[in-house]
Amino acid sequence: MERKEVMIGVVGAVVVVASWALYTFLTDRGTEEGQLLPHRIVHRDILGGNASLSIVVEPDSPKEKVMELARHFRQEYGSYPQVFMNIYDSEEVWRRHRDESYSSRELYEHWLVHMVYDREDGYDEMHWMQEIERE
Repeated sequence: MERKEVMIGVVGAVVVVASWALYTFLTDRGTEEGQLLPHRIVHRDILGGNASLSIVVEPDSPKEKVMELARHFRQEYGSYPQVFMNIYDSEEVWRRHRDESYSSRELYEHWLVHMVYDREDGYDEMHWMQEIERE
């Protein structure tokens, strides 16, 4: 019985270490050169061959890193005929962005990037929303 308990303990430890390694691999994007800004894809939809993405980053993420992340996903999804992408720095704002009762001022404060790509029409625009003047 003792040997069986030792084997169960060893297998359990291996499972814990393997799980931790997989979790780290999937979630740790780090900030080292060449790595993507930490982010969370909160919406990904592929309909009729078109891709729609909503991504949330940390509130103090630098513009250069956010735009690098946007370009990465633009390239990753570039094989789709149309790609729509928005990047926010608040998950609550993303959840409420279609709620008409939600303050548009609050939305615009946290909406960082808007990107539309249409391969057929040759339309490929990416905007840093913080620089767009609003009424």
